[in-house]
Amino acid sequence: MALTRIVYTHSGVDVNGSVCETAQNATVTFNIPRENVNVMGLSGTVDRPQLDAADATLEFSMIPQDAGESPTIDAAKIKGYIDDGLANAPTRLASVKALGVGEIKNALMSSVSCEAAVGSMANMTLSFTGTPVAAVPAAAGSSPAASAIKLVSPKDVTVADGTYQTACAQSAAASWDLPIETVLCLGGDPEDPAQVHTFGNPPGTASFTIEGLDSGLAYTTASASYDLTIGDYKWTLSNGRVDSQTNSLAVGDTFGTFNYVISGTADGYTVA
Repeated sequence: MALTRIVYTHSGVDVNGSVCETAQNATVTFNIPRENVNVMGLSGTVDRPQLDAADATLEFSMIPQDAGESPTIDAAKIKGYIDDGLANAPTRLASVKALGVGEIKNALMSSVSCEAAVGSMANMTLSFTGTPVAAVPAAAGSSPAASAIKLVSPKDVTVADGTYQTACAQSAAASWDLPIETVLCLGGDPEDPAQVHTFGNPPGTASFTIEGLDSGLAYTTASASYDLTIGDYKWTLSNGRVDSQTNSLAVGDTFGTFNYVISGTADGYTVA
C-alpha cells in the first residue's frame, strides 16, 4: 500500500463556504466523554459508552489583509459570527473544516484575537466550537499558484490617539472570548450532530492590549468606547476600562514605556 500525506499546499480552511485566503495553520480537537464500565468477575471493560456530546473545536490562524483587499472572511462575516454567538436562537454555521485535517458542524465562534507589532507580521486567530464530523474532509487535488495579496504591516494599524491619549505604540492586540455550551436532551443521541445544540453563554470577555506607549492612561479614567484598526478590521470595545497598567524605564531605554490592558465584555464588542 502506497503511503500518502497531506501538506499545506493541498489543504485550506473553509468557514461555511468562505475559504480563508491567508490561513497559516489549523488544529482540530475532539474530546469524547466516555465512561468505563467494569463488572465483577471479568477483566477489562465490557463497554465504554459516550454519555454526552463530544467537545469539538477547530482553531486556525490567518494573516489579516490590508484595507481595500475585500478578504473572503471580512469584518462583516466576523461580526456575524459574534452576533450569532450572542443570539437567543443562533443560526449556527453549517460547518467549519480544514481540508485533510478535520471538520466540525453546528459551530459557533468561541474566540477571535488579532494582534500586530512593529517588526513582526500581524496575526489573527479564530476558534470555533461545535460537534465533530467523523470523516476527514478530502484535501484538494491540486494547488494553484498564489496571487498577490496586500497583507497588514505596522503602517496599517491605527491606535486612536484621542481616546488612548498617546501618540506612539509598539504593539496592539484585540481579543474576544465567549463560552460556548453544548446541550443534549434526554432521548437524544450524543453521536448525532443534529441532536446536539450549541449556544453562546454571555457576557464573556473582550479586551485591548496596548504596549510600548510614550504616555500613560490613568486606571481611574471613566469607561469609554475604544477603537483599534488592524488592516481591514476596525475593532470597537464599548464601555471599556483600564484593568492593568505597567510603567517602566531603564538605563539605555529610548524612553519610558506604558503598557495597559483595557477590558470589557463580549456582548459590548464589535468589528466593522
